[in-house]
Amino acid sequence: MKDDLTPNMIGHVKISIPVLKPLIFALFGLLPFTSTGQSVLFTDQSNGIYEYNPLNCETRSLYTPDIPEKFRDLTFDVAGNLYLLTLGGKLFVIDQQTKSAKLIHSFLNLQNFTGICCSKSNIFYVTGSEGFVYNYDLLNQTENYLGDLGFTPSGGIVFQDDRLFISVLNKQIIEIDPADFKLNKVHKLNVTQEILSLFNAPSSRSNCGNIAVFAATQDGNILALDLNQYSTKVFCNLKVFFGGSASTYDFLADPSLKIGTYETEPSDCDQSTGKIVIHVTGGTGNISYSADGIHFQEDSLFNRLTPGRYSFFIKDKNNCPDSILIQVVQKEGPSIHDVQVEPAGCAVNGKISVSASSVSGTLQYALDHGLFQKDRVFEEVPVGKHIATVKDNNGCTDTMEVILQKPETFKIEEVISLPSTCDLKNGRIKIVVRSKQSVRYTLDGQSDQVNGEFSGLEQGWHQVSIQSENGCFKDTSIAVGIAPCPVFIPNVFTPNQDNKNETFQVFSANGQDIQVKSYKVFGRWGQIIYQAKDFPIQSLGFWWDGTQGSHYLESRVYGYEIDLEFANKIIQTYRGTITLIK
Repeated sequence: MKDDLTPNMIGHVKISIPVLKPLIFALFGLLPFTSTGQSVLFTDQSNGIYEYNPLNCETRSLYTPDIPEKFRDLTFDVAGNLYLLTLGGKLFVIDQQTKSAKLIHSFLNLQNFTGICCSKSNIFYVTGSEGFVYNYDLLNQTENYLGDLGFTPSGGIVFQDDRLFISVLNKQIIEIDPADFKLNKVHKLNVTQEILSLFNAPSSRSNCGNIAVFAATQDGNILALDLNQYSTKVFCNLKVFFGGSASTYDFLADPSLKIGTYETEPSDCDQSTGKIVIHVTGGTGNISYSADGIHFQEDSLFNRLTPGRYSFFIKDKNNCPDSILIQVVQKEGPSIHDVQVEPAGCAVNGKISVSASSVSGTLQYALDHGLFQKDRVFEEVPVGKHIATVKDNNGCTDTMEVILQKPETFKIEEVISLPSTCDLKNGRIKIVVRSKQSVRYTLDGQSDQVNGEFSGLEQGWHQVSIQSENGCFKDTSIAVGIAPCPVFIPNVFTPNQDNKNETFQVFSANGQDIQVKSYKVFGRWGQIIYQAKDFPIQSLGFWWDGTQGSHYLESRVYGYEIDLEFANKIIQTYRGTITLIK
């Protein structure tokens, strides 16, 4: 961006004075007060000129030019010539060898003038008490009116990075847009006194500082300005009231040592083939480079680097440092996009299939850091965590963790067994299973079905096998019991010789083989009046006929107790009453 402002053609004045030859006044008559060969000058209220050393904040008196008018500000041009602006707008050039002054221009006297600075194009910019801003082209001897700030300048005016800054009352600073004078940015500063002067100087009292803008205030403070955050910090106090200033640092490129750019070359995977070249700006003398801050080299190239982050350090002959963090990346390697998992079953292991891509040829695959193979599918993979790895032709790899889950199993929640009766095959088994998968049931190694109910079973133990579709299985033994055969015991009999119900007899269903182990009949007082034992239920000669001895007993209610032994050797006892009717 050009650092000269575009005239706001409100006014344009050409001053007709004798043409001056280029004014180049060397500073050989005055040794610089600093070790850098640069000068910062101030003027005080008595028109004295002082030199300021920014490295130690000291000043020394130089001389007082023989000019009757009140000095307001100073500036250097690009060639190092010193100029002085008076309150009335007269511009003088000072011969620093003879300390004589020569008038070269008078600005249109419509205001009191407050500040002057020179751009890198040797154009002077001046401000005044009414807010009017002018520039003056020394070569063409033309004065241009740029416009009205709309604020009252307090005296400071300076260029930095091709931006023009002007201090105004109420402790503010205005940034001028060189392309359009009307587009001004106003910023409030955290200062307690008005700013009388702005100038460039080293930002540090060491030889390692960069060039920054400073401000001189009414109380003698020198403030370092941050023109990005528009904050201030006291740099030193001169304890002297100074007005204008001039600095040869206005025209210097930033001399501080800085890492400007760098170049990197990626590393081949985990190999030591990466490279970094560092480019610096500024600094004094030879520059040294280091990758650890301890061992320095003159070469700015660092090679044989593996992928990773590196801290690099530089320093010049004054040991002014700078550092930077640079990353060496790895060349593009293979990439695993997806891993398909076929879950393991109870009887078989799982399967893993790896999907990957690469820009470097054919891929190879490995599982759990084993041997690489061309096949991307791994069979018979057990349950658990696994690491899938792919490798390209350059040896670059990518990995992904894969988890093979335990197979889904089932749970037997309920088993129901219903017994067979009377030695018949009418027992039943029902099994209730909870499972997310379908299951099949096998009974005694023969029946194979999808439901857990089995019928038509005989008494005894039965082997049931359950298997899910993922191969999980379980065997269980289930007993089918036997229920007693139903018997009929009458509650009345009529021993009256009509050949009907002549005896108190027990009958079995379906002619089942039942043994009567004990058969007793009791009288009203609990005495045994008849008993028999160990005879088959089909026998006719052991049942009570209503007599005791050879006499028939009277009609009444009698008690009984009968023990029956069934085919499964289970003995069942029956008690009750029987009514005898004649």
